[in-house]
This record gives sequence, C-alpha cells and structure tokens, in this order.
Amino acid sequence: MNVGYDVGRNTIRRVLAKHEIDRAGRRPMAWKTLLRAHRGAIAATRFSTVEVVT
Repeated sequence: MNVGYDVGRNTIRRVLAKHEIDRAGRRPMAWKTLLRAHRGAIAATRFSTVEVVT
C-alpha cells in the first residue's frame, strides 16, 4: 500500500526494533490469522479428489 511517502529500509528496521516487532520472516503467525488472511483463496480451492486406476 502506498500512501505517498518514501521510507527507507533502515527507517523501517528502526521502527520495528523500537516497537519490538520481529522481521516478517521471523514473526509467528497464528492459524486464525493465516486463515483469515487467505480465506478467499482457501474458499476457491477445490478439495475433492478423483480416484484413477492406471
């Protein structure tokens, strides 16, 4: 999301460290958060299977 401000990586790193927030790859994500964030893709997924004998 762009709101018209240019922000450098070091600024972001400093703000995250100030508020004790881990980097994106190291933040734990609860299942509830994951499912809520991706519910559209999950709802569009077809979970049925077709048995095939070869």
